Amino acid sequence: MKAWQFTDPSHGLELKTVPIPEPGPNQVLVQVKAAGLRHTDYNVISGLDTTFMFKRPITLGHELAGIVTRTGSSVTTLTAGDGVVAVVAAKRPFKLRDAASMPGLGYDGGFGEYVILEEHKALRIPQDISFADAALPMQLWPLMLWAQRTMQSSPRARGAGITTSDAVMSIEQGGTIVLVGLGSKECTLNTFEFVLRNVVLKGATGASPDEFHACMDLIAAGTFKTTTEEMPFDGIAAGIDRLVEGRATARLWADPSRGEERDVCRSDA
Repeated sequence: MKAWQFTDPSHGLELKTVPIPEPGPNQVLVQVKAAGLRHTDYNVISGLDTTFMFKRPITLGHELAGIVTRTGSSVTTLTAGDGVVAVVAAKRPFKLRDAASMPGLGYDGGFGEYVILEEHKALRIPQDISFADAALPMQLWPLMLWAQRTMQSSPRARGAGITTSDAVMSIEQGGTIVLVGLGSKECTLNTFEFVLRNVVLKGATGASPDEFHACMDLIAAGTFKTTTEEMPFDGIAAGIDRLVEGRATARLWADPSRGEERDVCRSDA
């Protein structure tokens, strides 16, 4: 099968031919139908952050959904033909060592035609939800859902990424800023405002299985919507460049099961 693999920054992302993996007793083999492109992938490829790298060479892609094609001997909740989405960080608190069991970080991920998932990390997708609609939100939105539920929904609590400095300026006295995602290793803060406002800044990653299920329900209800653009599978490397250069106006994804097609590029609002 074809897969985009990373070995080191000097080689970048390389399209290779690799064997189709074999599922273990508690695993399923999934034909990947949607793989999301994320800034985290660039952080790895560029050498900015290899904290989570437990295998090299490795097929990247930790945001994925597809169809179960084979099941391990001990699998009881899934069967061939089921549509599933990977829930790679279904744990809180999430620790660094937990990344060793994540596709695209600890072992080969979704930038290939097939991927292995642990049974308990494959969430069945309702038939009325597309693979892309299931895959693209499922690594970040459950965490944001947790943040919304546990923090007061008011100016006392704000989420922040690259807008951390702006959040400090707009937060209420004694408020809390939750930093999610791995978009950048550094941010700039106005320390005077930070101290004088008695702001609390906390990082967060991981989500509970209940939050993943709740997120799927919200997607099915149309509450969570994502603007997406499908890239050709052989355009994944170029797509990541677009993300980094700020030329992506939608969430980019590819369908590895299509193979090396060059005529696929469409947007869905």
